[in-house]
Amino acid sequence: MENKSAEDFVKMSGDIVLESMQDQGKEYYAIGTTKVLMMPETKAVLEECMKKASAEKDAKSTVLKRAYCLLMAPEKIAKKLRACRMIQCMFRLKIMKRKKKKAEEFRIGFEKAIIEFKAEKRKTFEVKAGAAIEQVIIKHIFRNKLARAIKARKTVIDLAYSTAYLHKMRKHLISHMLSRRVVAAAFRNAR
Repeated sequence: MENKSAEDFVKMSGDIVLESMQDQGKEYYAIGTTKVLMMPETKAVLEECMKKASAEKDAKSTVLKRAYCLLMAPEKIAKKLRACRMIQCMFRLKIMKRKKKKAEEFRIGFEKAIIEFKAEKRKTFEVKAGAAIEQVIIKHIFRNKLARAIKARKTVIDLAYSTAYLHKMRKHLISHMLSRRVVAAAFRNAR
């Protein structure tokens, strides 16, 4: 870059010398690294021209920069805005994925907790139901035994009544038979 700027300076200084000494003949000046270029007046003129050229260049670059900013800045801003929005969307997606993952983990954990709770509840229910069924079976067994005992008692009572009735009837029969024998014997003896 320095090499290019040095070449531009040499060319510009040669152009300045040619313009300023156009009326004189070529024998009075020489372009290159000669004594003419080393004179203070020439050096001052060259510096002044260089300042003028750099001021023009700066002005033109400022105008160019403004034009570029006016024309290209909205596109660049829109591009940067799109890039920012893309980054924002990516962050939103990441956040949504995290939230979705956390929600899924919570749902799975909640379902597991419900299943464990239901299993525990089922166990306690089964224990209670088993105890209730056992009590019902014991009551049914007791009721069946009681019914059999009542039936047996009734049978025994019926048999006892039947036996007592049979004894009573036997006694009546025997006493009736004896009384008939006695009466028959008495009639026989009396005849």
